[in-house]
Amino acid sequence: MDNNLTNAQKKLTLKIIRLRDSSINFNLDFEPEFRKDIDHSVQTFNGLKVCSEVELVQADDEANVLYQYKYLFANGLRVIPLEYDEELSSSEEDGADEDPDVTVIAEIKAVFEAVYESHEKLNKDEVNSFGNSNVGFNVYPFWREYVQSSFQRMDIDPI
Repeated sequence: MDNNLTNAQKKLTLKIIRLRDSSINFNLDFEPEFRKDIDHSVQTFNGLKVCSEVELVQADDEANVLYQYKYLFANGLRVIPLEYDEELSSSEEDGADEDPDVTVIAEIKAVFEAVYESHEKLNKDEVNSFGNSNVGFNVYPFWREYVQSSFQRMDIDPI
């Protein structure tokens, strides 16, 4: 395992994960029961957007410094008819730069902020290693619940 990752894991404590941005779209041309009638594909993405560091110092105790690391992690999911997924796959194989026009049945996107604290300052490599390896695992249960509850509210069978 990467030493930078190991060091960061030892130093950081997860404080909170919160939803910072989201969008949901369910195409009005489809009914909630579409999953029974239409062959479809689910496409997903996720990844680290940015990390910021904040140094917190108590006014009466400047020796007791706390560092806060805020990672923004983006997630997305869309449901498309299977025919479009096959077109996208063949266009990728052909080296096409642009996707054909795709009918999206449903789409959910969200950005979560994961906040960690440490009594020690992390170096840039530790911040990056941790962000690329751990943050997604910490955010995933929140993303999964958000998707399932959103689909349930739209009366769509769980994905």
